[in-house]
Amino acid sequence: MSDTRFVVFSAGFNSEKWVRKNILSVKKQKYKNYVHVVVDDATTDGTKRYLELLKHGKLEVHRNEKNLRWAHNAIKYIDLHTKSDEDVIVVVDLDDWLAGPYVLQTLHEIYTKNKCWMTCGGLANFKGNKIAGVRNINLSLKNKRIRDQGCFTHLKTFKSFLWNNLDKNDLKGPDGRYVKCTYDRAIMYPMAEMTPVDKIQIVNELFYIYNQSNPLAVCNIENKNQKTNKKFFKKKKSYEKLYRK
Repeated sequence: MSDTRFVVFSAGFNSEKWVRKNILSVKKQKYKNYVHVVVDDATTDGTKRYLELLKHGKLEVHRNEKNLRWAHNAIKYIDLHTKSDEDVIVVVDLDDWLAGPYVLQTLHEIYTKNKCWMTCGGLANFKGNKIAGVRNINLSLKNKRIRDQGCFTHLKTFKSFLWNNLDKNDLKGPDGRYVKCTYDRAIMYPMAEMTPVDKIQIVNELFYIYNQSNPLAVCNIENKNQKTNKKFFKKKKSYEKLYRK
């Protein structure tokens, strides 16, 4: 099997309590063909210090003077670290972490065996210092308009060529600015629409720990904006299927 190259992308603000989990969960992966791109999004706590302590050869850290949020950071930094259209981008928010040391290895096997373009799923919640069960995804990819369904959730991974074919203006919200929340719908709806059904892999094994204990988590502070953006992205025009030889 040819190696899959992963670009793990982690951006976040004031994550000092969880950044160590994030960095080590990637560093401990048994599969080593990856780069871990971290964006310190103008943090004001000890995140910067922890990132300096946790430096290693596969970690690339960028620091912002101004807080930009995920969508703007992704546009600014992902392309700096992709080398091929076949690279796989793996989204792990800076206050979240991978569930075990074989996530990238399993993803490599999934992408190789199924020749897929994107995957999603494998999420469990972390709240009150406890990890809940894996949240299964129920999607009808053949019979329903993708934007009329629930969201494609963590762990989100996708081939670089999908990212390159995404109109980055579609990461802007109702106010014309890059969204501060609900980026998952902004990127995953178009990518799923571009992707043939047999090239999307839904994962229901444990890959990703979503940290609801963070008081700054979007689900805790942006509930109103989430609802507004959800309606906005669901109503946007669908993308055409992308065909590749």
